[in-house]
Amino acid sequence: MKKSKLSIAIIILAVVILAVTIFAVDGPENILLAISSVQIGWVLAAIGCMVAYWALEAFVLHGFILPMAPRQKFSNTLQVSMAGQYFNSITPFASGGQPFQAFYLTKQGIPVSAGATALLSKFIVYQVALTLLSLAVLVWKLRFFTTTISNFAYLAILGFAVNSFVVLMLLAAAFFRRPTRMAVRWVLWLGHKLHLVADPEGKMAQVDRSLGRFYDNCRFLIGNIPLLIRSLLLSMVQILCYLTVAYMVYRAFGLYGADFFEMIAASAFVLLISSFIPLPGAAVASEGSFYLFFSIFFPDSILKLAVLFWRLITFYLTIVVGAAFAMMERRNVTPAELAERVRETTSEKAREAAERVRETGERVKETAERVKETTSERAEQMAEHVKETAERVKENTEEKLHAQPKHGTAGHPSHKHGLR
Repeated sequence: MKKSKLSIAIIILAVVILAVTIFAVDGPENILLAISSVQIGWVLAAIGCMVAYWALEAFVLHGFILPMAPRQKFSNTLQVSMAGQYFNSITPFASGGQPFQAFYLTKQGIPVSAGATALLSKFIVYQVALTLLSLAVLVWKLRFFTTTISNFAYLAILGFAVNSFVVLMLLAAAFFRRPTRMAVRWVLWLGHKLHLVADPEGKMAQVDRSLGRFYDNCRFLIGNIPLLIRSLLLSMVQILCYLTVAYMVYRAFGLYGADFFEMIAASAFVLLISSFIPLPGAAVASEGSFYLFFSIFFPDSILKLAVLFWRLITFYLTIVVGAAFAMMERRNVTPAELAERVRETTSEKAREAAERVRETGERVKETAERVKETTSERAEQMAEHVKETAERVKENTEEKLHAQPKHGTAGHPSHKHGLR
């Protein structure tokens, strides 16, 4: 609770500093004049981009939930997704969303394992989409921004490195499980030697459980390639919706002439630089990097106000709407509804298990029939072979008997000469 209050205090402080700076530098009259010239249509378009961003976030998450909980409603997933947006906004590195989303999914009757798999799948796909788009932007526009603005743009490479490192660690855990386990064990051993880790074996047991769950999740993804590709493409569109907001703010102030794709690239650089700032919502860093990168597009008289508009739409609006959904989620699920959702989910799981048992029984029955047929054929072949062998033995015996000479007892030497 104390950390949450501190995060909210940092966010409020950042917006207050920005507002005070704008009023102190530009003056109330210039600010009111600039605001009066804002075109509402473009402001609504910017808000529409954020709504599309939220909807796609929920849609991708819902796609991962449905294979495991077919009765889940999109409205419920939307509530969980937006509540996660709120908690992501008020925690450092956007780290608070997933635990609360897992909790809310459990309240909705989704099994813990299914909720964790869906959330982790969404996280993996989003990180891969962000890394691919970031790589494209860096290759395309890094030289432009480093020459146009300053070498500050190289900080975007650091943000890209952070995101790439996360993706590489995820891939390593998925495809190189044993080396990953050995590396983690070595890190824990080193931490224990440096007196940073008190119980390395206990921590290793936790890591093993986490790797096991992650491995199961990767098997789920690999087994749903069409869903994986669709979710990756939708996540890219989702990120592009967020990056487009800055251009909408630009047009809202009656400005035109700037290249749309260059503004998209500038927004991507701001996102990359903000990604490794350990403050809620990357406070101060987001505003500062936006001010720097968009100074080539906005005139000085509007730039600071544009920063405020952009931040209100992309961040503070998310907090307000997300908080409303979080409160709705708390109130909407009554104990009776929770019990009903658990019953439905359990029944669905039972039906799926029964279907799997029936299919397994059919496969066992088919296998038994094939074994029986094969055994009968082999038995007949063996019997035929034994019969043929017996016939050949009989024939050979008769031939040998006919081939031997016939001798009587009188012809035997002992009888001819008598016994002495």
